[in-house]
Amino acid sequence: YGFYSSKEYEPWLQEVKFKIQRLELKPKTMVHEDIEKFKGWIRTTWLPYLYRIPENLKNVFIELIARKYTDMNPTGSNGKIKTEMQRLEFIVSK
Repeated sequence: YGFYSSKEYEPWLQEVKFKIQRLELKPKTMVHEDIEKFKGWIRTTWLPYLYRIPENLKNVFIELIARKYTDMNPTGSNGKIKTEMQRLEFIVSK
């Protein structure tokens, strides 16, 4: 499991004979309505990390991650939690 740049994906796509029309990492701000939605996002997207945590400790781990994140990145006055991320976007054809 990993996160790769567009420069890393490019030769892989070319190797399997894709013609690249567009390939780029785009910054994105994800907004979570509240701490419960944020924890839900962690619960459903962090699977490569969470599967290593014993089942009886997953909720404790998620709670700690969410609290630590919001301690370091306080919510705005509306209580929303923002996370900065990148998405790989591409258009390819065979």
